Amino acid sequence: MKSLILSVLIFGALVFGTSKLPSEDLPGSSDHPLLGRPEGAVIVGYDVKRFDVVKFPLSIKNSKVKAVKEAEGKVYRIYYKMPGDTSPVAILRTYEKHLQEKGLRTVFKCSPCGRFDAILFSEIMDKAGETKWHSLSPKELSFILMEGNYGDKNLTVGIYTYSLYSLTHARVRVVEKQPLSLKLEVLKAEDIKAKIAEKGSVSIYGIYFDHDSYTIKPESEETFKEIARFLKENPDVKLYVVGHTDNTGSYDYNLELSKKRAEAVVEKLVREYGISANRLRAVGVGPVSPVAPNATEEGRAKNRRVELVLQ
Repeated sequence: MKSLILSVLIFGALVFGTSKLPSEDLPGSSDHPLLGRPEGAVIVGYDVKRFDVVKFPLSIKNSKVKAVKEAEGKVYRIYYKMPGDTSPVAILRTYEKHLQEKGLRTVFKCSPCGRFDAILFSEIMDKAGETKWHSLSPKELSFILMEGNYGDKNLTVGIYTYSLYSLTHARVRVVEKQPLSLKLEVLKAEDIKAKIAEKGSVSIYGIYFDHDSYTIKPESEETFKEIARFLKENPDVKLYVVGHTDNTGSYDYNLELSKKRAEAVVEKLVREYGISANRLRAVGVGPVSPVAPNATEEGRAKNRRVELVLQ
């Protein structure tokens, strides 16, 4: 039992940090230009997404989040640590006054908030190079949600402040409202041919499946047309159709899902596009051949793919 307790304490120190304040900001990080930073603060976590969705608490009762506001657009996640002689509530009130002077209004505030439930712990801790919060509880946890226009931007700002390991922490979320503008490029038959000639395989990201399913989505159609055109223009080519997943979930589940997705691709090419079944062989390899780390959503998205491999 003593060794178990000691292991838990060591794990907690490694995962959740210590009271030592870094001397410099995380490389590549910076303050959001609207907010600035509290005096003595150091950036220890930083992440910017061109487009993302953030959940903020809008109502809390008995330490449970009863209502959530979603904001989407360009998202800044900035995590500060600072000396513990400044209280979390002082940081929160300073931010609120500063943003009110910039024209933003307070939508929701709790100080103290009590214990947040899992949905907020996940949002607070999972981003910006941060680790999940499994068991430790912060002290003096406070939160404020503000909205408004500043310049030509519509902003939603959520700020969490608390004490932990003798330091004061502030986690800032700034969402600059804007529509999703990513454009998906369909790999043409000529590109498929060139990549297979170059390396013997090509990764296909334009085939989409329902979540945890092997049902192919309609928006995959343009990609299927190009794969079929490549096969018809190159009648001697035979392919392995290889399904890949990220590492979320069990190995056996992902292996089976990747095989079924590969089989669904082959079936569609044969049934709807007239490709001979003896030219295609479905293979599922699950998570065993990643092309990017699974630690981030971007990496996991790259690993979820269909690959065409020359037989």
